[in-house]
Amino acid sequence: MPFQADLEVSRLSTVIITTGGSSGLGQRTAAELAADPDRHVVITGRDAQRTHAAATAIGAEAQLLDLGGAATTSAASPRDSAPASVPRCAA
Repeated sequence: MPFQADLEVSRLSTVIITTGGSSGLGQRTAAELAADPDRHVVITGRDAQRTHAAATAIGAEAQLLDLGGAATTSAASPRDSAPASVPRCAA
């Protein structure tokens, strides 16, 4: 069943960005939104090929976005990088 909103989204904004739009719920959401020709839908994803393929399939724009990439996260435990003055809890 398609989402039914009380307000017409296209009247509020013409650009809609959907994170995780290359698969699953994000892709389904983007497809529903892109069905309206008055909306410009941008989908984001971590994998370039999947993101571009999904965008092409639904008529959206693709943008790569990896919020969990190596530049923003660390494999080390947060306790390992805490300053010595920060109390540490035993795990």
